Amino acid sequence: PSYSIMYVPGGYYLPYVECHTYNLHIFSREEPQKWNFYGKKTDEIRYVTLLHDEHEAFYPWMLSPYSLSIHSPVVPESPLSSGKALTLGKQYKVSIRLEEEHLLPHPYATKCTDYDTLWRQNDKTGPRSQQVSSLTLLLNETFMYLILSIS
Repeated sequence: PSYSIMYVPGGYYLPYVECHTYNLHIFSREEPQKWNFYGKKTDEIRYVTLLHDEHEAFYPWMLSPYSLSIHSPVVPESPLSSGKALTLGKQYKVSIRLEEEHLLPHPYATKCTDYDTLWRQNDKTGPRSQQVSSLTLLLNETFMYLILSIS
């Protein structure tokens, strides 16, 4: 699985914040790793340890310097807005419940796009979820607005 560090918008108090990601494949051509939570114990993520000095995490205007967000590897999430705040020096136990959404079959019109199939048909390029598709459209519209404003 891939581990990377990326920077996400931080809001009004910090322009960007450092985000440590594990198995995130929003714009990647790689397949996300799948875990068998009902299999052998070696297939599970057992624990994660965050080691940071307290002075590195000191921002007087923030209630907590760290946030945790667990989500799909192909859906963008902001740990600041959708994550849970973590407190330094504490231990947390996280339980994960996997859910699957089943849509009604034909003849019901769902107007749903299968982004995974489209991604594979397009040589593993393009959006992999509705959220990424919307984000890409928003970024393109913003970029075009900036070009028109500068011209």
